[in-house]
Amino acid sequence: VLADSLAQCARLGEMQHCAGDPNNVMEIGNFCMAPVETGSDDWTVADFTGLGIEDLLVAAHAYERVMRTA
Repeated sequence: VLADSLAQCARLGEMQHCAGDPNNVMEIGNFCMAPVETGSDDWTVADFTGLGIEDLLVAAHAYERVMRTA
């Protein structure tokens, strides 16, 4: 399970309803820095509650793309 913020997902996201092993949850930033090997039969589940910085970066990217094509 990948989460944008462990604390926020445990409080506000779907993780609050998860009965699984909390040791199987990793923040997406840590995963990007050190990806975990998975097999072709493995599943990855994401629980993203939305962090302000993510929203800002997506908006900035969209703005840049629009300005390049304008």
